[in-house]
Amino acid sequence: MSEPSLSLAPRPAPRPEAAEVEALHAVFQAWFLGELDDLGACERRLAPGFELVSPAGERLGRGQLLELLRGGKGRRRGEDFAIRVEAVRARRVCQSLSS
Repeated sequence: MSEPSLSLAPRPAPRPEAAEVEALHAVFQAWFLGELDDLGACERRLAPGFELVSPAGERLGRGQLLELLRGGKGRRRGEDFAIRVEAVRARRVCQSLSS
């Protein structure tokens, strides 16, 4: 009986948008756990038209998200708390170039 063959084919590289979303959620998790003191870097990374879609499907604009984060600093300290990211999808946003 022959042994099953193993595929050593390289795994596809992570998509840049997925890596960005995962990094941002790692900041959120650290913030809620009280492991960060400043949201400045996070604020600078979020574009003015930024939107986050919550697990419940609710859309939060940049200002709403930052307000939620500021109010939640350390709220999960000492808890077994983690944020998991799944099914990241990029969407094309087009803006008119005409004035």
